[in-house]
Amino acid sequence: MTRTAGGAPSGKGRRKALSTARLDHLIEEATMDADDESEQKVGFCTMLEEFLALTAV
Repeated sequence: MTRTAGGAPSGKGRRKALSTARLDHLIEEATMDADDESEQKVGFCTMLEEFLALTAV
């Protein structure tokens, strides 16, 4: 996979960028039931782990 000048992958694996509003919504969804900052971090990391597709290199 090659990268463009901005660091984003090029080619068929490239995905459309998310808007700031969409990212804010996703963060709110991940942290909405948290009582404190520690729980917010856990909720955010849990959502990343569940929905972020990464391949091992």
